[in-house]
Amino acid sequence: EEQLKLAYEERNQILESIGDAFFAVDREWKVTYWNRMAEEVLMKPKEEILGKYLWAEYGDAIDTDFYRMYHKAAETGQSIAFEEYYATHGKWFEVTVYPSANGLSVYFKDITFRKEIDSRILEANERFEKVAEATNEAIWDWNIVDNTIFRGKGFSTLFGLDSTGTNLDLEAWSDHIISEDRDRVLSTINSAINDPDIRIWEEEYRYEMGDGNQAYVLDRGIVIRDKWGKPIRMVGAMQDISYRKEHEQHLRTLNAALSKNIAELEIANEELEQFAFITSHDLQEPLRMITSFLNQLERKYSDKLDDKARQYIGFATDGAVRMKQIILDLLEFSRAGKLNENKKQVNLEELMNQYKLLRSRLIHEKSVKLTHDKLPV
Repeated sequence: EEQLKLAYEERNQILESIGDAFFAVDREWKVTYWNRMAEEVLMKPKEEILGKYLWAEYGDAIDTDFYRMYHKAAETGQSIAFEEYYATHGKWFEVTVYPSANGLSVYFKDITFRKEIDSRILEANERFEKVAEATNEAIWDWNIVDNTIFRGKGFSTLFGLDSTGTNLDLEAWSDHIISEDRDRVLSTINSAINDPDIRIWEEEYRYEMGDGNQAYVLDRGIVIRDKWGKPIRMVGAMQDISYRKEHEQHLRTLNAALSKNIAELEIANEELEQFAFITSHDLQEPLRMITSFLNQLERKYSDKLDDKARQYIGFATDGAVRMKQIILDLLEFSRAGKLNENKKQVNLEELMNQYKLLRSRLIHEKSVKLTHDKLPV
């Protein structure tokens, strides 16, 4: 009898020292034990509850899982664990029920704070998912400690990969990196998590999608460390940049073609300049002969020429001079872009007179009368 008393007292000491709230009921649902934590959590001293019918004291719990699960455990004789919200106290409880021949033993703890944290995390993840959808990105969360990866819906919508798997790890991600890029990417991510001074990781690489095609991705992640600097998590997002890469390649192709065309144009310009130089030389030679013979004709036979003949010789000589100048101007024009710009003043009045002289025949035939105000020099 003394040993039984000692065992009973030892049991009570254990039940009073445990961190969980605990109570026990007999087969008639009368409370037989109510520990100190139960008093604190449910705010009811044991003197007010011991020997009382449980459902008379907590009638507001009859329509909850507390009532249903307690009765299920009593009827089946099997232990049951569950979570339930008790509206009267505004708290969430984690409950474990152990049936016995004498009744039920119930262990429970207040998990309201944990539920609030879980709810906030869920809301944050939902907001994160919405942002990821709006920015066309696939989010990921790598638990470095146990090597598990959470993948957002973007992996399904962007890359056609399952985002609901529970056994995803680093290898499930790295296996989709194209082999030519894999070593480089893994090397940089290992460097990032092993260097306590590195917080942000970023890489571009090719990624194999669910249909076997490749996508260029821009992957960014933030390394989260504990207070000792040890990496524990890495959170980031992948963005499909295939469209941008295609445009960059298209621009490189266009630039290469443009460079080739410029080189060919430079060669053509050099050939054109050489041709213009040769042609101008060939054209100037007959003009020099014409001018020379006209000068000799005027000098040697001046006394035999009337005024009309001398006028015609003057026209011919002037035309040859202007023709030579035109050829020289064309040669200079063919060198455009290679010569420094040389500005000089032009007498517009003289230029107009030269034009009238050059077009005198046409002006006479068409009976044109050219008039102008005084022109600037």
